[in-house]
Amino acid sequence: MDRRTVLQATQCDPKRLPLQAVEAFFLSQVDGCLTLEEIAEIAGTDVNEAIRLAQRLSELGAVALGEPRLAPRNEPRRRNVLLVAHEVVSARRPDPRAEEIEPRRSDPRVEEAVPRPEKRRSSRKSVRSQRAASAANVPRVRTPIPRRTSKTLRADARASNESPSRGSKPAPSTSGASPAPASERRKSVDRLQRINAAKEIRIQARVDLFVSAAEAALRSNDVVSAANNYRLALADREDPILRRKLEELDTKSKTLRYERSVLRARAAEKERRWTDAATLYASAHDAKPDAAVAERAAHALRMGNGDLQRAMTLAEQAVAMASKNVDYRVTLAEVCLAANQMERAAEESQYLLELAPKDARAKDLAARVSKLKKSR
Repeated sequence: MDRRTVLQATQCDPKRLPLQAVEAFFLSQVDGCLTLEEIAEIAGTDVNEAIRLAQRLSELGAVALGEPRLAPRNEPRRRNVLLVAHEVVSARRPDPRAEEIEPRRSDPRVEEAVPRPEKRRSSRKSVRSQRAASAANVPRVRTPIPRRTSKTLRADARASNESPSRGSKPAPSTSGASPAPASERRKSVDRLQRINAAKEIRIQARVDLFVSAAEAALRSNDVVSAANNYRLALADREDPILRRKLEELDTKSKTLRYERSVLRARAAEKERRWTDAATLYASAHDAKPDAAVAERAAHALRMGNGDLQRAMTLAEQAVAMASKNVDYRVTLAEVCLAANQMERAAEESQYLLELAPKDARAKDLAARVSKLKKSR
């Protein structure tokens, strides 16, 4: 296969093939006319990737090699003309030492193959004389133009404003354009219906391909690929059943992302890789908002000297979800202290002493805040 190869879809059922999303979209563009290079441009990929996908689909039996495109018409015609002229001339003048061979026009094959020279154009003077002679033979017809006075204008306005009576017939059209016959209108309507039906069939075929790819991804527990295929199917046609399935898969994929991110973040936190831990905790919190995960993300950002404003936002979200939690309040106060927000840190430490007066961390934090305020 190369970039000029033309593929043709087979009669096999795409729903029974283990197709991925890219392969399903590639198969939906195969119509027996487009080359691999053109399909690659439509799919937004390079030619080598298109050749690989075509080989994969050919191994699965989804496509077969189609008929190659014909060459342009002008070039083969020109070669045949020269070949016929050369054969005729060679038959009449077989001497190979002749340098210039001029074909005779008595042979009908040469007359058919070799075009005749164009006639010379006449001069400007002769063209002008011919035009003058033809104009002189045409009789002149003068049509009188009626004068438009204010009286006639008012009468025309009244006639246009008056509605026709029930028994009166509509005035004949002066435009000269006769309405199309009923058969022509019926043919145009039938043509539009056939075009719309073919378009609907193509759209439904693409939707079926994406749905089958999503079902195959679900069988292999690939929730993300299944959700992407359902999104592609809904982009072609809105379906409430597919929309409900996509929402369920989105919820499931967010739950899986939350669980995986939390596990990896805890491992990174144990190894004191604070940057990785902060990124994973934040990703888990975005997938599924959780106060404990937000507090851990803020703590990791503070320990890794990351974005303290982002850390403060996450700590505030954790406190908003559980305002009586001492650990979340301590983390928020420590982040405010690291961000040099003394007034906010003093408020949080004072609230901590009221919330848990015997907590050692609250006492230590209040002492540090008062010491820093006195040093200033």
